[in-house]
Amino acid sequence: MAKQLPSNRTALLVLITGISALIALIGSFLPWAYAGEYSVRGTVGGGMFTLVLSAIALIMVFWATGRMGVNPRVRTSMGIAFACMLLVALIGIINVADVQQINIPGAEGIVDIGVSPGLWMVTILGVVGTLSALVALIMGGGTSGAASGAA
Repeated sequence: MAKQLPSNRTALLVLITGISALIALIGSFLPWAYAGEYSVRGTVGGGMFTLVLSAIALIMVFWATGRMGVNPRVRTSMGIAFACMLLVALIGIINVADVQQINIPGAEGIVDIGVSPGLWMVTILGVVGTLSALVALIMGGGTSGAASGAA
């Protein structure tokens, strides 16, 4: 049985999901929040979850493209990637909301508290990866002409 590679449109969505997962994985290592001159890296808390979930989504992208040496299963792999990226996005959104709600009485104007770039990367690319994986999942694993053996 020949490999059934994704169609060109689905392959583009799979690529977008993979890039999103990779950037979210990188963002998991970066600072997520700051208070004055101090910052907290993502790997201290929820970033460990986003790191693992992004890595799983990235592996699923490799599976969908047939780069793992096994027959690609676009629907299965993109379904798993979708679930992982959805969790990454939710963790990011929850953490952004938590950081923005921090209120230290008497410290207004003295200590600046906010969200750092790593958490923004995880949150935004989590949403992008979720949407691209969902659309790839809906479009399915249709094959391109070359992959289907029509030569």
